[in-house]
Amino acid sequence: MGLGGFFMICILHSLVALSCGGVMMFHSYEFLEFSHGRDHASKFAGSTPHDQLLIRTSDSFSGLLLFAIGFLLVMVAFVKDRDFQSYFARRCVLLHSRPQFGEYTSRESLKSSTAAIGFKGFPNLDTKWSVSRFS
Repeated sequence: MGLGGFFMICILHSLVALSCGGVMMFHSYEFLEFSHGRDHASKFAGSTPHDQLLIRTSDSFSGLLLFAIGFLLVMVAFVKDRDFQSYFARRCVLLHSRPQFGEYTSRESLKSSTAAIGFKGFPNLDTKWSVSRFS
């Protein structure tokens, strides 16, 4: 017998990954148009045909990767081995927490290194999109 909520969590995450991957592969321009408006969506799509091809190819491969992850999660959801489920859950937690820890440490080191030299040209690093204060 497996862990209690493992099946439901895997199925929920796979549905999200499958639907996001499908939207990214087949309807990325329509989604941009819906969320940002027609003017901004045309700017995001690229200015030359070559740029448009590169952007659409990149979106398609990103969507394909998400779709494959969703399909993998569907397969993993049906594994009944308790040890495998525990191992997989721990690795997923590590996989999700490592980028946040890396961002926090790099942000703190950037703050300390710029404060040490007295550099004030960067925006305030406490908020993501603040206006920089030049002295």
